[in-house]
Amino acid sequence: MRQGLAVLGSWLAALLLSCAVMTGLAAAQPVLDVGPGDQTLGLNGHMALLLDPAGTLTPEQAMAPAARDRFRSLPISLSLGYDPATAWLRFALRNSGPDPRSMYLDLEPSFVDHIDVFLPAPGGYRTVRLGDHVRIADKPVFSMNNVAPVDLPPGAVVEVFVRVQTTSSLLLRATLRSERSLERSGTEMALVLGLYVGLAFVVGAINLIFWWWVGWPAHFWYAAYVISLGVVSAVTMGVVPVWIFPDHPAWSDLAVGCANGLSCAVGCYFAIAVLELRQRSRPLYYLYHAIALFCLVGAASPFLGFYQQMAGPMLIAVLVVLFVAMVESYRFARQGSGPARLFLISFAAQVFGLSFTIFRVVGLLPTMEWTDYGYQVASAIHMILMNIGLAQRMKDADALALAAQAEALALAQQAESRAQAIAVERTRDFEAAKLRAEAALAAEQEAQRTQVRFIDVISHQYRTPLSVIAANIEGIGISLGEADRANQRRIDRIRRAVGRLVAMIDVSLDRSRLDGPPLEPRRRRIAPWPMLRQAVQRVRDTLGDRTIALQLDPAIDGATIDADPEMIELALINLIENAVKFSRPDQPVDVVATVRDDALHVAVRDRGIGIPPADRDQVFQKFYRASNASDRPGVGIGLQLVAQLIHAHGGTIRVDSVENEGTTFTVVLRLAPVPAGA
Repeated sequence: MRQGLAVLGSWLAALLLSCAVMTGLAAAQPVLDVGPGDQTLGLNGHMALLLDPAGTLTPEQAMAPAARDRFRSLPISLSLGYDPATAWLRFALRNSGPDPRSMYLDLEPSFVDHIDVFLPAPGGYRTVRLGDHVRIADKPVFSMNNVAPVDLPPGAVVEVFVRVQTTSSLLLRATLRSERSLERSGTEMALVLGLYVGLAFVVGAINLIFWWWVGWPAHFWYAAYVISLGVVSAVTMGVVPVWIFPDHPAWSDLAVGCANGLSCAVGCYFAIAVLELRQRSRPLYYLYHAIALFCLVGAASPFLGFYQQMAGPMLIAVLVVLFVAMVESYRFARQGSGPARLFLISFAAQVFGLSFTIFRVVGLLPTMEWTDYGYQVASAIHMILMNIGLAQRMKDADALALAAQAEALALAQQAESRAQAIAVERTRDFEAAKLRAEAALAAEQEAQRTQVRFIDVISHQYRTPLSVIAANIEGIGISLGEADRANQRRIDRIRRAVGRLVAMIDVSLDRSRLDGPPLEPRRRRIAPWPMLRQAVQRVRDTLGDRTIALQLDPAIDGATIDADPEMIELALINLIENAVKFSRPDQPVDVVATVRDDALHVAVRDRGIGIPPADRDQVFQKFYRASNASDRPGVGIGLQLVAQLIHAHGGTIRVDSVENEGTTFTVVLRLAPVPAGA
């Protein structure tokens, strides 16, 4: 089907015309009488039509007597749709007044490609070339329509021939006007066009502002759509060849086809956005995209030479788009959407106006003034109602947003109140827990103080008999003679045993005090080497049968530290005793003291059972014992006390161990700064 539904409409129109002319209207048409004064005379019913399908008839052949019998009466204006044939029109005018008349033959619409008007002249006919393929400068009258001046002598009958050729719809309405009527008609056309195009651009600008403000895509596509409607009307009503391309009239056809195609495509995208088809109906979403693509091909068809085949189907596609949009708006409105009711009426108005246009261009309606402006009126109603609907939707969206904001605020206030109640409740719980913890801490501190007092009492009770034993041993030693070597050795062993017992009591007392209430180090500047030797000696006196080797770096002689010597000595005694406890009896324990990096490094190294890797990070925790130390005496508080003492002095302690090979604990204490000028 070469021209689709548009051609079908053309055939139907031609059939109607044929039925009319076959009723015996082959006779001459009534002559149109032109009287004096201001006149506007339509030529409907006064014209005869001859179709030249091949377009080969010359003016001489069409005007020959043999061809006159082939003209058939045309009861209405020329309206054959998208028919590629050439149309010849013939009509007669008579000046019934006493004076010569100068009238103007006004031929519409303006987008017809070629209109040749043949007027009587001395010796034959003269040709006036019109149509949108003729430059404005070459036309006899400056007008958006095609206007030819006609001179009518008084009482004479003037026969006029008109040849029409076009690639667009084969339409023509002829009106004979006086000069004032022509001016009035031009003013009316300019006013209608100006109002319509102005409305389109104002509505478009408003929606572009709304789109920039709220970001809803429907505003952007509607702005593009209504602006395209204004452009289409300006193009089809002759603005383009008059004002835009006066020297390139052939470009008007390209502008008409391109504007129609783009308007259709943009309208599809607007319908997708405003009806939310992507979310509401995927089939319609894809259908509209397909129609938009088809219309874009239609926009390119004038440049490719097949616009006449695309124009009819493209108009039908637009009608389908608008009709489906009207149905979807109805469904949307039934769901309670207020703006959708306005969308429904708006789309219905556009469908009504576009139907007039389609019926006119395919030849089902005559080209009359009310059909020309019917589309503009319906389209203006469409623009106004749609713009109101979009504004209403934006208002409803703002109302919903405000309601959601108010609801969110109420929920936030409820959450805040609940959080405050929870905070008050948790605060009471924390206060109660704090009181319980403080009571527990006070009880623990009191227990520790009781423990320290108990240890002090025990120490005092032990020291008194030990002092008596020591005094008696000294007396016995004095009473023995120098020669009694055997008893002197026994006395020495008793004396050392009493000393070890006193030292053990002192260490236990110090440990108990440190594990009780916190103690601050009583710092003073001391040389470290005497403290180191004393700590090693105290362990030797307590464990006289074990080898403990002390190695001092010569650089230690001039070094000093700010420390509590009793605390540091107690820490070292604990480390050395630990090393002895976890070593075999035949293995020595090394105590190595060095000075480097402005710090005193004391390493206590044994060759014992070592510490498993999984236990090394926890050996300084209270009551923690390595997994391989279950057969050794102890409760796991010695190393915790050592770490507590060293950290109280701002020092560090680290452990390096290889299981079944030995362990090294290294204490690092910062050296005291050297006084200025020393």
